[in-house]
Amino acid sequence: MGTIHAERYASMPDVELVGVCDVNERSASVLGKLTGAGFYTDVQQMFDSEKPDVVSITVPTFLHLPIVKLAADNGVHVICEKPLALSAVEAEEAIQYCEQRGVRLFVGHVVRFFPSYRQLTESATRFGGVRGGVYHAKRAGAHPGQVQPWFKDPNKSGGVILDLMIHDIDYILGAFGEVSEVYAFNHLSEELDYASATFRFRNGTIAQLEAFWGYPGPFHTSFEYAARTESYGGQLGRGKLAGSEVAVGEFGGRLRRDASKRAAERSLL
Repeated sequence: MGTIHAERYASMPDVELVGVCDVNERSASVLGKLTGAGFYTDVQQMFDSEKPDVVSITVPTFLHLPIVKLAADNGVHVICEKPLALSAVEAEEAIQYCEQRGVRLFVGHVVRFFPSYRQLTESATRFGGVRGGVYHAKRAGAHPGQVQPWFKDPNKSGGVILDLMIHDIDYILGAFGEVSEVYAFNHLSEELDYASATFRFRNGTIAQLEAFWGYPGPFHTSFEYAARTESYGGQLGRGKLAGSEVAVGEFGGRLRRDASKRAAERSLL
């Protein structure tokens, strides 16, 4: 847990990492020595010693709520990894708890801010209009439960929908507005967790999402959108954000294709 070190992240020049905390003492020690920050195995001890302004909570999902509340009790603003909690009731509790104690609460839903997704939102708004369009997105990779067993327990991780598909659920809710209908199914076994969900939006857009833990290959994610006059697609592969291309169709028999600017590459954790 901690804030971001200014020397390593120029986009946050006024932020300094003052402390890191992990129940695994070796992990805390390695990260602390790497960043030059104090390292701890007890959250309250870190709060008492470092007096941070904000804490980034990146612990297993079932521990989010108690640590959010502990941070709020100490007057520390919170950046919490998604999902905020395992249920709507717990999420509302976290929100109310922080509000009552005067601390700000942020959730790590970052996909909607990626350059390629922001461009898609702008294109969908311009060309989809009130009739909407069709959107498809997929995220797939090895099962994280192979490394961290708690991921295989839905009562601790929420499963592939709450932990992985939630990236795309957050994006489509921000991009397409209010949902009128949802159909979804989930196939779960010891080795894999697969989910598919279809959303119908009030603006006419249909969004189909897939999420897959246990995929026999490298992690990858892709998306595409089609409307009457535009289609747009992007691909993420091998841990890098690839370039994308916008295709604008004109109903006169001509098709104009314009390459978009290559989005900034980022490593996928």
